[in-house]
Amino acid sequence: MSGKGSILASACFLMAAFVPLEPAQEKAGNLYFLPEYYPVSLRSTTTYEVELWIDGGVDSLHGFDLHIVYDPSKLSVDSAVLADLPGSYPCFCPTEVLGEGYVHLVCAVLGQEVISGPGPFLRLYFRPLEPGFSVVKVDSVIFLRPDNSRIPVKRSYLLVYIKGHPGNREGVSFLKRGKNLYISVNPRGSVLGIYDMSGRKLPAGNPSALGRGFYFLLYKGPSGGLRTLRFFKP
Repeated sequence: MSGKGSILASACFLMAAFVPLEPAQEKAGNLYFLPEYYPVSLRSTTTYEVELWIDGGVDSLHGFDLHIVYDPSKLSVDSAVLADLPGSYPCFCPTEVLGEGYVHLVCAVLGQEVISGPGPFLRLYFRPLEPGFSVVKVDSVIFLRPDNSRIPVKRSYLLVYIKGHPGNREGVSFLKRGKNLYISVNPRGSVLGIYDMSGRKLPAGNPSALGRGFYFLLYKGPSGGLRTLRFFKP
């Protein structure tokens, strides 16, 4: 199967205000979460809502096959549903959620209708089984046109939002739409800066200053504790 990528997406929108990049820098480059993995901090009372997005979107999509892997010893899938895709059309979407650690969704648009847009294409709801950290990974993505030819996928990615108490109290998430990166922070917290792997602080809101590689977002949670999130700029 082709189209491997990462799709760490989450969409609870119990989050605070979005912080956009500088308007003059929107075309300079894009920031993404670590492309293939996202460490999920597990809380016993927290639900994680995960959305699958495609960089640049898709055009003339008639069906897709998604395979997402997780650790069944750490996470339980409450549900997996088709997201609110653009357009209005009937779909046939059997979803297989197995305890062996993967979710498989196949969607076929009925009739001659097609889907065009960025997504999201799938929503997953996870619940932690024990404290600690776990990983959710997109194992494969296949998008097909009406003639069954494959649609190239530049990059798929997941965004993870924390839903429920107490997980959202320290919540920070990234959301990329088009050429913009949005950083969502709990209103009682604050972003302190972006740093490279050597610890050097970088100019805020300027993706053109970041080369390809890993970086850290440093922020202060509402309880006053310092926290970091690692992300990747392709």
